Amino acid sequence: MLDTAPLASNASTRRRVAVVINFLTHYREDLYRRLLQRQDLELTIFCHLPPPGSSLKSIHDRFPGHVRLLPARFMLGETIVWSTLPWHCLTERFDAVYVEGNPRYLAFALLASWLQWRRKTVVLWTMVQSFRNHPGRQRLRLAWTRSFSRLLVYSDSEVALLRAIGFESNHVVAINNGLNQDRIDDARHAWTASGLNSWRAEQGLLGKKLLLSCARLEDKNKFDQLIDVLPQLVESVTQLVWCVIGDGAAREALQLRAEAA
Repeated sequence: MLDTAPLASNASTRRRVAVVINFLTHYREDLYRRLLQRQDLELTIFCHLPPPGSSLKSIHDRFPGHVRLLPARFMLGETIVWSTLPWHCLTERFDAVYVEGNPRYLAFALLASWLQWRRKTVVLWTMVQSFRNHPGRQRLRLAWTRSFSRLLVYSDSEVALLRAIGFESNHVVAINNGLNQDRIDDARHAWTASGLNSWRAEQGLLGKKLLLSCARLEDKNKFDQLIDVLPQLVESVTQLVWCVIGDGAAREALQLRAEAA
């Protein structure tokens, strides 16, 4: 059932902004905290809870009074998702609405098009490519995306790619994944050369050649294929070690496969 908790109170000088997304994940916590600290914005986030069995962790409870949970039906293994949206609220209540731009979230796609047709201020939060990328579907998605005057994408390289394929009339901004860059920089500067070498020695990595992966451990990322070819790589590249930064539902299966390789 749709969460009907009251929206945050509005002051006449604040812009009312809605963000309609799939999940509220921890790696974007800093982004939303910064937005909520702004005195010129009143932010409300509309999102789903992750489906049963998902490795994703929702942080919606860290923003009390600013999150509306959306009921959703996840079909065909999350290939198609239908969400129950408060259409009138999203159409009339907000000065600007940011909408997840993946068309497999059917209600989100309809909402974005509806707001654009009504000449509301809508920003499509989208990507140029995805892991399910298929040339035909990508062409259709980009053709639909062209109808929006405001786009939010994941990286500066995607901005350049959209410009290169003719999105000159759209206002396109990169979020660069909304990570806390200050925290990343602080962690990087905290590692001195001697400290890093000491850590490498403790981990048995001194003198090794590292093959580094940084991604969720999920079937879609096909890490099992890398495990299959590692024995051949080790034959030609001595002292090779594969290091993985990440976790996920496929971790145990990948560990077992690696042990058996």
